[in-house]
Amino acid sequence: MDNKNPLKYVIINRKPILVRFQPTTSTQENESAPLIKKQPAPTITIRPATTGSTPENNDPPPPGQKKSEPAKKKPPSTDKDKWNPEQILELIMAVKEQPNLYDTKSETFHNRVKREESWSMVSKQVSLFKEGTTVDDVKAKWHSLRTQFAAEQKKVRESTGIGAAGGKKGYTPSMKFYHEIYFIK
Repeated sequence: MDNKNPLKYVIINRKPILVRFQPTTSTQENESAPLIKKQPAPTITIRPATTGSTPENNDPPPPGQKKSEPAKKKPPSTDKDKWNPEQILELIMAVKEQPNLYDTKSETFHNRVKREESWSMVSKQVSLFKEGTTVDDVKAKWHSLRTQFAAEQKKVRESTGIGAAGGKKGYTPSMKFYHEIYFIK
Protein backbone atom coordinates (compact mmCIF):
# COMPACT_ATOMS: atom_id res chain seq x y z
CA MET A 1 0.00 0.00 0.00
CA ASP A 2 1.43 3.36 -0.91
CA ASN A 3 1.60 6.07 1.73
CA LYS A 4 0.48 8.82 -0.65
CA ASN A 5 -3.15 7.70 -0.78
CA PRO A 6 -4.04 5.50 2.20
CA LEU A 7 -7.76 5.47 1.20
CA LYS A 8 -9.53 2.37 0.01
CA TYR A 9 -13.18 1.48 -0.58
CA VAL A 10 -14.44 -1.64 1.16
CA ILE A 11 -17.91 -3.10 0.66
CA ILE A 12 -19.70 -3.78 3.97
CA ASN A 13 -23.37 -4.79 3.96
CA ARG A 14 -23.61 -3.91 0.25
CA LYS A 15 -22.55 -0.32 0.94
CA PRO A 16 -19.22 1.18 -0.07
CA ILE A 17 -17.28 2.35 2.97
CA LEU A 18 -14.20 4.53 2.64
CA VAL A 19 -11.38 3.16 4.81
CA ARG A 20 -8.31 5.21 5.71
CA PHE A 21 -5.20 3.33 6.80
CA GLN A 22 -2.87 5.31 9.06
CA PRO A 23 0.39 3.67 10.13
CA THR A 24 1.19 3.94 13.83
CA THR A 25 3.69 2.26 16.08
CA SER A 26 2.79 -0.23 18.75
CA THR A 27 4.68 -2.62 20.94
CA GLN A 28 4.28 -6.33 20.65
CA GLU A 29 5.69 -8.81 23.13
CA ASN A 30 6.85 -12.18 21.87
CA GLU A 31 6.64 -15.02 24.39
CA SER A 32 9.79 -16.74 23.11
CA ALA A 33 11.92 -13.60 23.20
CA PRO A 34 11.75 -11.03 25.98
CA LEU A 35 12.63 -8.23 23.53
CA ILE A 36 10.06 -5.58 22.75
CA LYS A 37 9.91 -4.87 19.07
CA LYS A 38 8.40 -1.75 17.61
CA GLN A 39 6.42 -2.58 14.51
CA PRO A 40 4.08 -0.39 12.57
CA ALA A 41 0.49 -1.51 13.00
CA PRO A 42 -2.27 -0.14 10.81
CA THR A 43 -4.97 2.00 12.36
CA ILE A 44 -8.20 1.82 10.44
CA THR A 45 -10.52 4.79 10.35
CA ILE A 46 -13.87 3.86 8.88
CA ARG A 47 -16.47 6.30 7.71
CA PRO A 48 -19.38 5.76 5.34
CA ALA A 49 -18.69 6.75 1.77
CA THR A 50 -20.69 9.79 0.87
CA THR A 51 -21.13 11.52 -2.40
CA GLY A 52 -21.70 15.18 -2.83
CA SER A 53 -19.70 18.30 -3.27
CA THR A 54 -19.00 19.47 0.25
CA PRO A 55 -15.60 21.07 0.83
CA GLU A 56 -14.49 18.42 3.32
CA ASN A 57 -15.60 15.61 1.02
CA ASN A 58 -13.57 15.66 -2.16
CA ASP A 59 -13.03 11.92 -2.11
CA PRO A 60 -13.62 10.08 -5.38
CA PRO A 61 -16.71 7.86 -5.63
CA PRO A 62 -16.23 4.09 -5.41
CA PRO A 63 -15.39 2.32 -8.68
CA GLY A 64 -18.39 1.93 -10.96
CA GLN A 65 -20.46 4.49 -9.06
CA LYS A 66 -21.21 7.98 -10.32
CA LYS A 67 -21.00 11.02 -8.12
CA SER A 68 -24.59 11.94 -7.37
CA GLU A 69 -26.10 15.35 -7.03
CA PRO A 70 -27.68 16.38 -3.72
CA ALA A 71 -31.37 15.47 -3.54
CA LYS A 72 -33.68 18.25 -4.59
CA LYS A 73 -36.22 19.18 -1.96
CA LYS A 74 -39.85 19.07 -2.93
CA PRO A 75 -41.40 22.53 -2.77
CA PRO A 76 -43.98 22.97 -0.01
CA SER A 77 -47.55 22.31 -1.08
CA THR A 78 -49.81 25.25 -1.72
CA ASP A 79 -53.58 25.56 -1.64
CA LYS A 80 -53.48 25.16 -5.41
CA ASP A 81 -51.99 21.67 -4.92
CA LYS A 82 -54.66 20.54 -2.46
CA TRP A 83 -57.56 18.43 -3.65
CA ASN A 84 -61.05 19.19 -2.35
CA PRO A 85 -63.62 16.39 -1.87
CA GLU A 86 -65.44 17.23 -5.11
CA GLN A 87 -62.22 16.94 -7.11
CA ILE A 88 -61.28 13.65 -5.43
CA LEU A 89 -64.72 12.23 -6.14
CA GLU A 90 -64.41 13.32 -9.78
CA LEU A 91 -61.03 11.57 -9.99
CA ILE A 92 -62.50 8.36 -8.55
CA MET A 93 -65.43 8.43 -11.00
CA ALA A 94 -63.12 9.16 -13.95
CA VAL A 95 -60.84 6.24 -13.04
CA LYS A 96 -63.87 3.98 -12.55
CA GLU A 97 -64.77 4.60 -16.23
CA GLN A 98 -61.31 3.28 -17.25
CA PRO A 99 -61.12 -0.37 -16.05
CA ASN A 100 -57.69 -0.84 -17.63
CA LEU A 101 -56.27 1.40 -14.88
CA TYR A 102 -57.33 -0.86 -12.00
CA ASP A 103 -58.71 -4.19 -13.27
CA THR A 104 -55.90 -6.68 -13.84
CA LYS A 105 -58.29 -8.88 -15.85
CA SER A 106 -58.97 -6.11 -18.36
CA GLU A 107 -57.70 -6.86 -21.88
CA THR A 108 -55.78 -3.58 -22.01
CA PHE A 109 -54.44 -3.57 -18.44
CA HIS A 110 -50.96 -4.60 -19.58
CA ASN A 111 -50.97 -2.31 -22.64
CA ARG A 112 -48.88 0.67 -21.55
CA VAL A 113 -49.99 2.86 -24.47
CA LYS A 114 -53.69 2.31 -23.74
CA ARG A 115 -53.12 2.97 -20.05
CA GLU A 116 -51.37 6.27 -20.82
CA GLU A 117 -54.28 7.24 -23.08
CA SER A 118 -56.66 6.42 -20.24
CA TRP A 119 -54.64 8.52 -17.76
CA SER A 120 -54.73 11.39 -20.26
CA MET A 121 -58.53 11.11 -20.51
CA VAL A 122 -58.84 11.02 -16.71
CA SER A 123 -56.60 14.08 -16.45
CA LYS A 124 -58.74 16.01 -18.96
CA GLN A 125 -61.91 15.07 -17.11
CA VAL A 126 -60.49 16.07 -13.71
CA SER A 127 -59.02 19.32 -15.05
CA LEU A 128 -62.60 20.55 -15.59
CA PHE A 129 -62.89 20.61 -11.79
CA LYS A 130 -59.25 21.30 -10.90
CA GLU A 131 -57.46 23.58 -13.35
CA GLY A 132 -53.90 22.82 -14.34
CA THR A 133 -54.09 19.15 -13.38
CA THR A 134 -51.47 17.08 -15.17
CA VAL A 135 -51.34 13.36 -15.80
CA ASP A 136 -48.62 13.09 -13.15
CA ASP A 137 -50.83 14.90 -10.61
CA VAL A 138 -53.69 12.51 -11.30
CA LYS A 139 -51.45 9.44 -11.09
CA ALA A 140 -49.93 10.63 -7.80
CA LYS A 141 -53.33 11.32 -6.23
CA TRP A 142 -54.69 7.98 -7.44
CA HIS A 143 -51.67 6.19 -6.00
CA SER A 144 -52.28 7.92 -2.67
CA LEU A 145 -55.96 6.94 -2.66
CA ARG A 146 -55.14 3.34 -3.59
CA THR A 147 -52.58 3.12 -0.79
CA GLN A 148 -55.06 4.48 1.76
CA PHE A 149 -57.70 2.04 0.53
CA ALA A 150 -55.31 -0.91 0.80
CA ALA A 151 -54.45 0.07 4.39
CA GLU A 152 -58.15 0.27 5.28
CA GLN A 153 -58.81 -3.08 3.60
CA LYS A 154 -56.04 -4.67 5.63
CA LYS A 155 -57.56 -3.37 8.87
CA VAL A 156 -60.98 -4.69 7.86
CA ARG A 157 -59.57 -8.14 6.97
CA GLU A 158 -57.58 -8.39 10.20
CA SER A 159 -60.56 -7.41 12.35
CA THR A 160 -62.96 -9.93 10.80
CA GLY A 161 -60.66 -12.87 10.10
CA ILE A 162 -59.85 -15.90 12.22
CA GLY A 163 -58.29 -14.88 15.49
CA ALA A 164 -59.90 -11.45 15.50
CA ALA A 165 -61.12 -10.05 18.80
CA GLY A 166 -64.02 -12.28 19.83
CA GLY A 167 -67.53 -10.96 19.49
CA LYS A 168 -66.57 -7.60 18.01
CA LYS A 169 -68.29 -6.37 14.90
CA GLY A 170 -65.05 -5.57 13.11
CA TYR A 171 -63.24 -2.49 11.90
CA THR A 172 -65.26 0.31 10.36
CA PRO A 173 -63.22 2.05 7.66
CA SER A 174 -62.45 5.69 8.38
CA MET A 175 -61.28 6.64 4.87
CA LYS A 176 -63.54 9.36 3.50
CA PHE A 177 -64.06 7.82 0.05
CA TYR A 178 -63.76 4.16 1.05
CA HIS A 179 -67.12 3.09 -0.38
CA GLU A 180 -66.68 5.09 -3.58
CA ILE A 181 -63.30 3.49 -4.30
CA TYR A 182 -64.40 -0.02 -3.29
CA PHE A 183 -64.72 -1.01 -6.97
CA ILE A 184 -60.95 -1.57 -7.16
CA LYS A 185 -61.14 -4.47 -4.68
